[in-house]
Amino acid sequence: MRDLLGSLVIIPMLVGCGGDDGGTQRPISRTYNATIAALPGGGTIAGTANMKWTDDQGMFTSAISISSDVAGLSRPWHVHVGTCATGGGIVGSEGGYAPLAVGQDGTAMTTATIEVEPDATLAYHVNVHESQAALANVIACGNLAPATGGGGSGGGYDAPY
Repeated sequence: MRDLLGSLVIIPMLVGCGGDDGGTQRPISRTYNATIAALPGGGTIAGTANMKWTDDQGMFTSAISISSDVAGLSRPWHVHVGTCATGGGIVGSEGGYAPLAVGQDGTAMTTATIEVEPDATLAYHVNVHESQAALANVIACGNLAPATGGGGSGGGYDAPY
C-alpha cells in the first residue's frame, strides 16, 4: 500500500514537469565580433571589438580594445550601421560612447551601453576616428560579424566587461 501511495505522488510530479513553457520563447542572446584594422592615416592601430545584446531588451553593450596607437591621444569610436566599405549612421547617441584614452603603452579599451536594440538583419561595423575635432577622419575600422561557437554567444573576442 505504501508503494502505491508513493507511486501516486511521483506520477503527478512527473506529469507536471513535461517541459511545456506555454508557448513562450526565450530571448536570443547575440554576440558580434570585429577585428579592428588601420586605414590610411591610422598608422599601425589594431584591435578587437564586440557588440552583445539579448533580443527584446532594448539595448546593447559594445567593447573595444586597440593597440599600437600614439600615447596620450583621445580617439572617438562608435558602432555604425553598414560595413567599413559602405559606412552608415551611428547606432544610438554619439554621446553614449566614451572616447578611447590611449595610455603610455599605446593601448586603450572602453565599453558602452547603448539604449537601442540592434536589428539582427542588418550589418554593423566599429570605427575609430582621428579625434573629436576630426570625426570625418576614420583611421581604423572593423566589420562586426556573428560570433562562431554556437548560438551567437561564444567564440571570438570576449570584451573586458
